[in-house]
Amino acid sequence: KTLKPLPNDTNPAFWTDDMLNEQLSNFNSIVGMVVGIKLAHHYLGHYEKYKDRLVDASGNVTPINNLLTSKEWEEAFAKGVRNALDAGCTIEGVIPFFEAFDRMKERPDWAAYFLPDGVKFSRMKRELERIQRRFFAGED
Repeated sequence: KTLKPLPNDTNPAFWTDDMLNEQLSNFNSIVGMVVGIKLAHHYLGHYEKYKDRLVDASGNVTPINNLLTSKEWEEAFAKGVRNALDAGCTIEGVIPFFEAFDRMKERPDWAAYFLPDGVKFSRMKRELERIQRRFFAGED
């Protein structure tokens, strides 16, 4: 299947230094949050707890997010956001990334690597904003 070119990809407005810097910042926000959450799974013991269920006999990988309880996911999410903030990654870029999953009519299987099946980011967004607000206020 051939990918279609991006619309207006030759428009110089999309290639200014400010626009490229914003794109890189958003990318860093996304990667920082995703890595921060994955790191939290490690030190919270989730990978150890579910190690026997992460890969089946056929070698198929099950995303850790589909094995967690709601409480485990929420704790890893909160700790992961804090990990990312500690590393200098803020939430602005990851918000539209996670919101995109809520807009999907049906999430593809790979989406579970980012959010557990059935989790609505719209409910998590306030918590994400609260964690960042408290972080910058020096309350956590």
